[in-house]
Amino acid sequence: MTVVRFPDLQAPEAGHVSCDQWGRPMFRFIVEYPHLATPSGRDRVWSATIWAYDQEDAEARLDAIRSAGRLSGQVLETGPW
Repeated sequence: MTVVRFPDLQAPEAGHVSCDQWGRPMFRFIVEYPHLATPSGRDRVWSATIWAYDQEDAEARLDAIRSAGRLSGQVLETGPW
């Protein structure tokens, strides 16, 4: 996985863009968080991807996860939509 930091943000390749049900483009963003410290006490950094319309929308979605996020189940299969 290649992570593009915001100062270097350019238009993503077509394979990395999705569209919502109204045809608006959506982009993947990385959410990072520390979890499960190593035996020496250093935090490990984990990540998850979310889809959003832009950086502002990604921040709003992260805020929603912080305030009301919950585990709703285990993913058993993935594939093309």
